[in-house]
Amino acid sequence: MQNAPYGKCSDMRRIWTVLVLGALALLMSGAVAVAKTTAAATNGDDGQGSVRDPGACEQWSVVASCGVSWYRLQANPSAYRGKIVGLTGYLVSDFGDLILYPDKANYEGGNELDSIVLERPFAVSQEIVDKAVSGVYPVFVLGRLGPPVQGNVHVVPRAGSLYDIHKIIITQRVPSGSPLNKKGIRIQPSEG
Repeated sequence: MQNAPYGKCSDMRRIWTVLVLGALALLMSGAVAVAKTTAAATNGDDGQGSVRDPGACEQWSVVASCGVSWYRLQANPSAYRGKIVGLTGYLVSDFGDLILYPDKANYEGGNELDSIVLERPFAVSQEIVDKAVSGVYPVFVLGRLGPPVQGNVHVVPRAGSLYDIHKIIITQRVPSGSPLNKKGIRIQPSEG
């Protein structure tokens, strides 16, 4: 078999070089984007340009700004340790304690690592206790974030604990009752 002329081989090398360099440029730009996203999440940036300062919640007088998403908390838990945090989650009675989970799926899937134990003493309504004993129940808890829980009293490790709890309230969503604004929505007929 005859070798390809020098010109064709050279052209193929140039094409492959351009393709490889292009692929490397795409990989590098993706890595930079991921690094910026991770840094933003770690620093409390919500992606909208506003930054949530974990240091802002060191006093009970500023509790309105202490709501923290589970994503922010899990991205940088050490920034919130000892700080006042407000977490919305699902409460369940388990292992003799009240435990807060990020969502119902975490509890049902057995994901204990993201859960948070509520440390005694605290006040809670009988209604919430009854609901938590019979299953998972949506609540908002306001307290200070403690360190991760490792075995001992609890059978499995957990993301942390909430202590010095000031509030546990029901967050059951209630529909507004407002009719759907259909402007700009095209309703298709049902299939079947």
